[in-house]
Amino acid sequence: MSSMSAHHEVAAAGPVDIDRAVDSAQIVHVLRSFGILQDDIARATGVSPRAVRMWAARTTPGVPNRTHERRLHDLRQIVLVLREVLAPRGVGQWLRAPNRLLGRRSPLDACAAGDWDAVLGAATAFRDGDYI
Repeated sequence: MSSMSAHHEVAAAGPVDIDRAVDSAQIVHVLRSFGILQDDIARATGVSPRAVRMWAARTTPGVPNRTHERRLHDLRQIVLVLREVLAPRGVGQWLRAPNRLLGRRSPLDACAAGDWDAVLGAATAFRDGDYI
């Protein structure tokens, strides 16, 4: 296969969007387009940045356990809510900013503390205009 046709196949497949991202590698890659870095994902899910890099690379020891995979999907769900009202880069900024509804913690810090429901609630309130 020529390099031209190999490139064409990759380009034809295109990047996975957040609606279709289901496995950990896809989710890690698509979150970057929302300004969410691998260090942010590590912080929120309670793993090391190295573990997130391994998820993204799909290395064998890089498969998240069920708890971490659930957290990654929870982060994806929060992004799905926020993208309804924010530009992609604004989602990452919202996740890092202190939030009144979360006791002035950033949503990423609240996720790291296990307060996923509170973060989803704050994201939903923001989307619905009830955050003031």
